[in-house]
Amino acid sequence: MTEPRPIPIVACLAGDGIGPEVMAEAGRVIQAVSSLMGAPVRQVHLPFGGDAIDKHQHPFPPHV
Repeated sequence: MTEPRPIPIVACLAGDGIGPEVMAEAGRVIQAVSSLMGAPVRQVHLPFGGDAIDKHQHPFPPHV
């Protein structure tokens, strides 16, 4: 019996120059391709750049 493959995790880092609107579209593309290929992918949205500075006072917080 074969072991199930782990689901890959894609870190989505919307930062300076690549804002939430771009990452939202990229997420849709990732989802569409994973559906077409029959390969599930988990997307994790994490703070980065200016958004992270606003929320965590650091452009690349340790938990990212």
